[in-house]
Amino acid sequence: MEDKRNLINNTKKTAIVVGASGLTGGFLLQQLAQDKTFERIIVLSRKAMKPALPKVREVVVDFENLGRYDFWPDVDVLFCCVGTTIKKAGSQENFKKVDHDIPVALAEQCALYNVGFHFMSSIGADAESGNFYLKTKGETEEELKQADLPYLYIYRPSVLVGPRQESRLGESIGKIFIALAYPFLLGPLKKYRGIHVGKIAAAMIKNAKNWELGVHVFESDEIKKSIEI
Repeated sequence: MEDKRNLINNTKKTAIVVGASGLTGGFLLQQLAQDKTFERIIVLSRKAMKPALPKVREVVVDFENLGRYDFWPDVDVLFCCVGTTIKKAGSQENFKKVDHDIPVALAEQCALYNVGFHFMSSIGADAESGNFYLKTKGETEEELKQADLPYLYIYRPSVLVGPRQESRLGESIGKIFIALAYPFLLGPLKKYRGIHVGKIAAAMIKNAKNWELGVHVFESDEIKKSIEI
């Protein structure tokens, strides 16, 4: 007889996507809309996006008052791809409100309703890092691990590859460096190779359909491997 986890995995799912206006979140939303496993998709946003996709419902929310919304009991899995830059946020404080406070608030709600959680972090995330960006990502990961989630998948991609509409100087420089260094990024250095956001989205969806209890962390090269298995 099929175990309970497999029975749950094989049922139709309702998913939440946060960060769908971004590069990875946009690819993820497109792939989810085409996947028959996902019956309903709820996009949470601060400003209306009006995505013209089947099965997709957009809800403009106040991320500081997530408990007021009635969709939580019907949700199976949440994908958190939210993120900004300090330049765009205007300050480190505002950056942290997006990249730390929103994921943590979402995890608290998911824990209450037994919702699985997929979080896009960053390569090098470390709560002890001297780099503010990596420290924030690392602190967020640690708090998510402490939430009483049924399962948590953390993805730490390297430089993101894909058709980004906005220009990010640091990311552009990173892409040039990665392209030049690519032949030398072997063995344990493979995780520093750039990764297309479509592969991250595919890994998230695959893991959401075949989840395992507990915390699972995927470095950039492991994300690629996970969709090849």
